[in-house]
Amino acid sequence: MTARREPERLIRAFLDEGATQLPDRAFDAVRHDIHRTRQRVVIGPWREPEMTTLTRVAIAAAAVVAIGVAWATLGPRQGGVGTGPTPSPFASLSPSAGASATAVAPIPANITAIPAGTYRLGLGDPNDAARIVATLGTGWRSDNGTLVFLDSQSSDGIGFGPWPVTGTVIDPCTNHAVKQPTPPAGVEGIDELAAALTTQKGTTRASATAITIDGYSGTLVEFTVASNIDITKCQAAEGESRFYIWATGGTAERYVQGNEETNRIWIMNVAGKRYTFMARVPKGLTAAELAELDSVVASIQLEPVP
Repeated sequence: MTARREPERLIRAFLDEGATQLPDRAFDAVRHDIHRTRQRVVIGPWREPEMTTLTRVAIAAAAVVAIGVAWATLGPRQGGVGTGPTPSPFASLSPSAGASATAVAPIPANITAIPAGTYRLGLGDPNDAARIVATLGTGWRSDNGTLVFLDSQSSDGIGFGPWPVTGTVIDPCTNHAVKQPTPPAGVEGIDELAAALTTQKGTTRASATAITIDGYSGTLVEFTVASNIDITKCQAAEGESRFYIWATGGTAERYVQGNEETNRIWIMNVAGKRYTFMARVPKGLTAAELAELDSVVASIQLEPVP
């Protein structure tokens, strides 16, 4: 009972002292608490909800409590001046901090430039384990609502987005038949898939690192196409010589655009399901372009698909 009446006692004591307004630091604390509250993402149609009388009362009560807490923390204290604990600037830092936004839009379906903002990327397949929400800077364009690309003056540019990765091929250059058996489809196949991707022929600088994104665990695989591979002499597919680096289902799916192209594949455990997305990182990108990719990855929020 004491805890429930504490805000009332504090406010009454404040009023008894004869003050007519709160100190600036109290208002700053209230404003801080309001702004740091994470907003819930709402997808259109956009409409202002009707505010009921009960809602108005609840908001008024919350404001009183907030002022009481601010006064208890920052107001005068018996026996001296107190400042309260100072939170660490890194206490709330998380990979999804940049994805907290008031609106999330789907990636445009057509191939077009994308204004800077926060977007949802996904294939739209109900069998997907998740969707990616990420914040993009300027210069990105879409590819049919699934992948996004950041063009570069010095290379083919960055590619980023979800891609189901289920296995690899026998030889990326000379034999595009999918290895059998492919790693299991569930989360129990994360380690097997990571091992298959990091031991491919014709690649170098391969690594697999345990990571956490938006509270979900997984493995980040990274490898680079060897500089001595002549892609023009690789096995032809669809009328073109191609160097394949992974398969989707039972089909060779992803091929590279050039030597020394680095690929990153995130293999995540999202609510007990395996979920993969990737980034193509060509040779010759500028520091600013690499920083933009890092910023996008740092903003990722993963939304499980029910």
